Amino acid sequence: MMAKLTIAVAIYNLENYLDRCLESLLNQTVKKDVEILLINDGSTDKSEDICKEYIEKGLDARVINKKNGGLTSVRNLSIKESQGDYLLMIDGDDWLELNTVETIFNNLEDLDLLCFGFNWVSEKESLCDERFIEKKYYSKDIINTIFKNEINTSVWNKVFRTKILKDKGIIVPEIKGAEDYIFVYDYLDSCSRVKKIDKFLYNYYQRENSLSNEKSEEFYLNSLIVLNELIKRTENSKKETSDFYGYILTNYVYLIRDYLKKDRKVMLDDINKQRDRIEKYLKIGKILFLNTIPFKMKVRYLKIRGKNSR
Repeated sequence: MMAKLTIAVAIYNLENYLDRCLESLLNQTVKKDVEILLINDGSTDKSEDICKEYIEKGLDARVINKKNGGLTSVRNLSIKESQGDYLLMIDGDDWLELNTVETIFNNLEDLDLLCFGFNWVSEKESLCDERFIEKKYYSKDIINTIFKNEINTSVWNKVFRTKILKDKGIIVPEIKGAEDYIFVYDYLDSCSRVKKIDKFLYNYYQRENSLSNEKSEEFYLNSLIVLNELIKRTENSKKETSDFYGYILTNYVYLIRDYLKKDRKVMLDDINKQRDRIEKYLKIGKILFLNTIPFKMKVRYLKIRGKNSR
C-alpha cells in the first residue's frame, strides 16, 4: 500500500551527527503511513552501520546505497524512489521535532506544498526563522512568495506532492550549493495550493565546515548562476514583478559586497561573466524609479555596479 508521506534522508559521512536524525525519526508520535528512505551517498565512514543499527532498534526504513554523486543526485534519487503521496527531503546531520509527521498529516488537506518553520542550530545558539511565526494560505501569486521573502528557498522544510514532481519532471539541477533555489522555483511554478504553518519542526544544524559557511569562490559563483537562471525563467514566462526585481537586486548586492571584501583569484573570469549578465538585467533607470526598492539599497548597488572583481 502506498504511504502518505515519504521521508528521504541524505547521508554522506555523517557518523558524528546521524544518531540525532535517526533518533528523531524512530520516536515520531505518528509512524503509520510513512516510508523512510535512508540514502547513503557512498559514505566511507560508519554511516551505513548506524543506519542498520537503527533499523534493528525498530526504525521502519530502507537503506539505499549509491555511488557518491553529491546532494543533487541524492535529491533526485529521492524523487525517483518515493512511493508516498508526499515527499519530505531532509539532511542526515539535521533532525525533526518528534511531532513533525503528526503535524504534517494534520495540515496537508489536499495541498500541493506545505512549508513549516525551522531553527538554525549551532554549537552556540538556536534561532528560529521569523518568516514562519504566522500561518498563511496561498492560491494566487504563488511564485512571488519567495521574492517577497515570505518563505525560504531550502528543500528540507517543505512537503512536496510527489505526483507533481514526477508528472512535471521537476528535478534538482546540478548547481552545487545553491540547487534548492531553482528546484523550489520550478515547483512553485507548478503549484495552485500552498500553505505555510507557524510550527517549527526542523532543526538545521550549521556545521562550521559546510559549503555555505565557508563561502568559497564556488559558493559565490553558484549563487550568481542561480540569480541568472531565475532571471532567464522569469523573462521567458513573462512573470517579472517589482518583487522579483527587488529580490534579484538585493541578493546581488549582498553577494557582491561580501565577495569584494575577500581576496579572490581563481574563478574571477567566471564570476565576472555572471555579474555582467545580472547587471545588464538590473537597469539603472528602472532601479532609480522603482518605489519598492529602498533608497539605501539603490545607493549600495550603484557603489558596486561595474566595480571590478580583479
